[in-house]
Amino acid sequence: MLVLLVMSALAAAPGCTKDTDCKGERICEAGKCVEPASGAVAPVPVADAGVAFSEPPLPPPPPPPAPPLAPNPADYPKVTRLNGMTCVETLEGDGTVKKDCRAEGAAYTGAPRNEEDGMPVGVAATKRGDTTEEPSSVVADFAVLGTLGILAARAVGIAGGFGLHLSVGGRLTDFVALGGMLDGQMLLGGGVLLVTTLAPALRLGNAGHATLGLGPSLLFISAPGLGSGVGFAGTFVVHGGIPLAGGFGLHPRFGLTFGMGAVIFTLSFGFGGSVF
Repeated sequence: MLVLLVMSALAAAPGCTKDTDCKGERICEAGKCVEPASGAVAPVPVADAGVAFSEPPLPPPPPPPAPPLAPNPADYPKVTRLNGMTCVETLEGDGTVKKDCRAEGAAYTGAPRNEEDGMPVGVAATKRGDTTEEPSSVVADFAVLGTLGILAARAVGIAGGFGLHLSVGGRLTDFVALGGMLDGQMLLGGGVLLVTTLAPALRLGNAGHATLGLGPSLLFISAPGLGSGVGFAGTFVVHGGIPLAGGFGLHPRFGLTFGMGAVIFTLSFGFGGSVF
């Protein structure tokens, strides 16, 4: 009878007094542990809590490209060289730039030409297979020189005279040509000393250039202190070209001849022309 009274009292007592009296995810409501309702109160949004946010500002747009500079009339006419081509650029009255291009060794016509092959505009380039043929190019010089010679070895002295220089070569690259030269120097002063050189030559440069030659010479001597005779010698020549206008220019020259018991230094300066 006592046990029944205790059990009846326990059944009438409340099931829970707080949430921690319940197991798992259940909560305490009206003294009973129940599952939480599916429509639980949603958390308060951050914006509703009084915290304000704003979108970051967009970056400024890029500045517009600068307009192209107008050609400066003081820069024209001008000459440009590239890949064996020489172009003369002139500024037209409407502000456009006109190009007249030619291959090295060809003459200007004034007609517009293709910058790639030097042919008149509208004329197709000659091709072999898929490769465009490069135009042949020959360079040549001639110069009449005033010569000053310094003699050494058997006699020492200074003599004046004149000379003639000719050279012809085929262009290997834009600035290198290989060929030959004929160079003659005559010194007069109490006698005659003649040096004639026929030698291979290497030319470096375009309009302004230097030609190097080294080869055999025919030497004729008839001068006091040097004796008389004809024989062979060797000569080294450095010949330069300084262009002025119309393919003509100034031509300096230095030569060294050694043979027949004599050493001859010659310094020359004169005027001549070139074909490029």
